[in-house]
Amino acid sequence: MAKSLSQFSMHICGSLLYTIRPIQEALDLFYARLIARMDEDVAKQRAAVF
Repeated sequence: MAKSLSQFSMHICGSLLYTIRPIQEALDLFYARLIARMDEDVAKQRAAVF
């Protein structure tokens, strides 16, 4: 089976449909999006008060 390097320098197998990303990377992205959404909600609430 042929192996190659992905754009993130991870060894991948040619027959995989997808590659599971490291859990910490997924958590960081989740929390970054959550904080961004909360910041938007706070800005909307502040705009609605005035």
